[in-house]
Amino acid sequence: MDGTSDCIHLCNNTIGSYVCGCDIGYQLDSDGVTCIDINECDSNNTEECEDRLVRRSLPYLTNRKCITEDINECSLFNGGCDHYCSNTIGSYDCSCKNGYTLSCNGHNCSDINECNDDNGGCSQICTNTMGSYYCSCKIGYYNLTVTAENCSDINECEDNNGGCSQTCINAPGSFNCECYDGYDFINGSTTDCTDIDECLTNNGSCQHVCTNTNGSYYCTCNPGYNGSIFCSDIDECELDTDNCTQQCTNTDGSYYCSCYTGYIFDSSNNHTCIDDDECSHSRVVCDQICINEVGSFQCGCNTGYTLGDNGITCKDVDECLLYNGRCQHNCTNDYGSYYCNCKEGFTLSIDGFSCEGSSKNTGRNEAQMHCSHPLGSNSDVAYLLAIFLE
Repeated sequence: MDGTSDCIHLCNNTIGSYVCGCDIGYQLDSDGVTCIDINECDSNNTEECEDRLVRRSLPYLTNRKCITEDINECSLFNGGCDHYCSNTIGSYDCSCKNGYTLSCNGHNCSDINECNDDNGGCSQICTNTMGSYYCSCKIGYYNLTVTAENCSDINECEDNNGGCSQTCINAPGSFNCECYDGYDFINGSTTDCTDIDECLTNNGSCQHVCTNTNGSYYCTCNPGYNGSIFCSDIDECELDTDNCTQQCTNTDGSYYCSCYTGYIFDSSNNHTCIDDDECSHSRVVCDQICINEVGSFQCGCNTGYTLGDNGITCKDVDECLLYNGRCQHNCTNDYGSYYCNCKEGFTLSIDGFSCEGSSKNTGRNEAQMHCSHPLGSNSDVAYLLAIFLE
């Protein structure tokens, strides 16, 4: 309980309490705390003392004789003082070193905790020591003075960007690293940043194509679509960007060209249509002659035949049905042709149609002379009219 009692001189600790005592030459007053001087000169069996009063007597004075010489109490056990003992006439005083305070018993010295008074004048950390103290700064600050009464923030960002790979932000006593937009720290690191691949998460919200870049990304649409994040079909046929020469059909994200009947694509592309020469195909089923036309074809027949109602097959023309094929006597039909012959006694003239009497023997066989005509008309009437117009 040293330092907390009210004892004037000595304090003796006991279990659960304490007892005050007095230095030699004093006695405890009735209040149990105060020490009063013992006037040894007034005691019986003592010699008369001189004018000077010695307030303390040495323990070895057994005859209780008062003396006039001052006793230097400090010479014996430092007067019981912890630190300094200063002798005075008839007494002595204890004192303490700097950083200590004298206890109430007047002998013991207790450390002064300077940090309890205005933090010892330190701006941040005050650390008490026996008989002294010292100031220090928190992490992230540096001393402005040798004794560290004043601390200033250390700007860690000024040294190698604080070790940050991208952004360093200074804070009082500390700093923080941050990453640019589109970047994040690598595997729990607080300093190193790496690009975020936004396309890995929900395709970057792009409807079609997501392309990652350093710190960002962008959306594009597939060919045949307009937009970026959201895409819509381009109607190439309506915009006339299809390059189709005949027919264009739009599809989702594309289009295709087609040709009219009787046309085919040029072998060099699927946009340009050219006439299809159907007559060059084995699939054409004309019976005799195929006549190609732009975008189509027609069937025709050889001389002496006419085209059937189906426009494909050819049938023989019976020239003898119209004006007897111009034969003077007899007309005999044949496939694709016919011939004239004469009655008995007549011979066929050189024109192949008329007959001459036997009196005019020309030496010709009156039996047959086939007629040939170069016109390959598609109707019996037109063909026969052409014969008679000769």
